[in-house]
Amino acid sequence: MPTYVPGAIRVDLRYVLTTGQHVENVLHLAGFEETTSLEAVAIDVFDTWGTNIMGNLCSNTVLTEVQLTDIGAAGGATASYGTSLAGGSSASPLPPQNCMVLSWKTGRAGRSYRGRTYLPGIGEDKVDGGGTIVGTFSNGLRLAAQQVLEDLATAGYPLIVLSRTLSLGTAVTSVAVDSRIDTQRRRLS
Repeated sequence: MPTYVPGAIRVDLRYVLTTGQHVENVLHLAGFEETTSLEAVAIDVFDTWGTNIMGNLCSNTVLTEVQLTDIGAAGGATASYGTSLAGGSSASPLPPQNCMVLSWKTGRAGRSYRGRTYLPGIGEDKVDGGGTIVGTFSNGLRLAAQQVLEDLATAGYPLIVLSRTLSLGTAVTSVAVDSRIDTQRRRLS
């Protein structure tokens, strides 16, 4: 059963790796009103994600589209914006299932109040032999993600963690980056 949260937007960040593999991250924003242009919000999201996050990813990771869906009620409007924006690092990437994780914090405890984003395209030069992320890169990416939070909040669309269990969105107040590489896999059907 779908979850509807008044004023919320689902954001699908779509990437293509040079191997042809498609990767997607899902975020949620609050503050949407029917008088607001979803297209304008899609451009804002693409711009802030591109400016702050994509420069940290390998050039084999290409952001191709941001699609937004109004999830305030059934049949919500959709809009998308896209152009090819490659990551800014020329380093060789880790295998696609090896990701860096952004942990979105809301200041509340429990599974309904925390979120994660698994970022593809991390360079081999950003990880030591034991699988630990180089400290300066980890901190730089955390600051970049924090800037995304601030940019979206300033634009009137704060990032939220959406709870399907509680049918509510809780504002993200900070972001943390784990110092270890995580594995994200999906089984092919």
